[in-house]
Amino acid sequence: NQRLDREAAFRAAKAEVLQTAEPGLIETEEAEDTTRLTQKDILDSAGVGVARKYFSFDLPYGPYNCSLTRNGAHLLVGGRKGHVAFMHLVWCSWL
Repeated sequence: NQRLDREAAFRAAKAEVLQTAEPGLIETEEAEDTTRLTQKDILDSAGVGVARKYFSFDLPYGPYNCSLTRNGAHLLVGGRKGHVAFMHLVWCSWL
């Protein structure tokens, strides 16, 4: 029974981290231009659940467009020259 209690507590904690009921935002000073925010600024403002999903990749032959699924589990990347990639973001692996 202790194992089941631990599993239930783990599932509850995981669900709390993944809850997306409240959208995130970055508050700036009144005169600050938000188009000048860097990825480091965003990462520094992000919660632990978001920050651990941070990754970086360098793709040649750009530019590329990216699209995320609604649940944030998958990333689709498409390039002007026909390159297409699909990534599972939970496992950080290309599909």
